[in-house]
Amino acid sequence: MLQLYGSLLISRLNSEGRRHAAAEDIALIEEDVMSQGAYYFRHTYEAAPAPARAVLEELANGGRPTIAPPVRRWLMRRGLVGPDGGRLLIPVLGTFMREELGLAGGCGQAADGQGH
Repeated sequence: MLQLYGSLLISRLNSEGRRHAAAEDIALIEEDVMSQGAYYFRHTYEAAPAPARAVLEELANGGRPTIAPPVRRWLMRRGLVGPDGGRLLIPVLGTFMREELGLAGGCGQAADGQGH
């Protein structure tokens, strides 16, 4: 993800003949990040086991799920959540899930995989 943002940001700066980026530039490349990162985002979500997907869905929708230790470890090993599990470490993944996968609203099952 960092490489994608960096590449798109450098391309933007080069095309505009600038040497320094501003915070506003990030918002301007966000659409390109969404389209070029689509495979990564979709694969990250679809490859996750069902309990991890449920956590991702809840986090993407602003929730604070209770996460079973094995699920937390799985998500942390992939750099998706921190030790507290309280937020996505890749916020644009949540945006992709809501906008492109239509996951706004409810979530499928509890983070322990047992359902609500």
